[in-house]
Amino acid sequence: MTISDDESESVLLERIHARDPVAFRQVYEQHRVPLYRFCYMALSGDDAAEDAVHETFLKLWHNPPVCESLRGLKAWLYRVARNEVAMLRRRQKWVVRADTDAIAHEETPLSMLAAAETASLLRRGLASIRPEYRDVLLLREFGDLSYAEIAQVTGSTISAVKSEIFRARRALADVMKPMITERNSP
Repeated sequence: MTISDDESESVLLERIHARDPVAFRQVYEQHRVPLYRFCYMALSGDDAAEDAVHETFLKLWHNPPVCESLRGLKAWLYRVARNEVAMLRRRQKWVVRADTDAIAHEETPLSMLAAAETASLLRRGLASIRPEYRDVLLLREFGDLSYAEIAQVTGSTISAVKSEIFRARRALADVMKPMITERNSP
């Protein structure tokens, strides 16, 4: 007899509620890297991103949500991570780091420099737009969440999320255009 995806999700969630470390580890391994990417870009810092991810998984272990599926759990994890990011920003009076760690490792020093410079420009651009815009863009692009999942995370509707992402992309483009022009001028 084959267990359907819905049944396996509900079993996994039941096991998490029963504090099964194997089930927790499975969720941790599946979501740790994308959550870290989201937090890293939102906070522009390795230590702060690690802290936000750590706190998110601590909350999952100590007080797991009641969800019907792993998609609901994914949205819950990003909602908690987003709240952790907001708290860390308030606590640390968030400042964009000028230095960059290459997010994607390239093969040559020149391509690594170009990637680091692009990442730095992107971080500066993201820091310049409204936090709500930054959050939905990061959830979509670095968290790889669907519009429906972002709506769950933000407590909004799918159509509102689509509009917010459109406005966020436009705002980011408006902010980045002069930066890119300045970078490319002789």
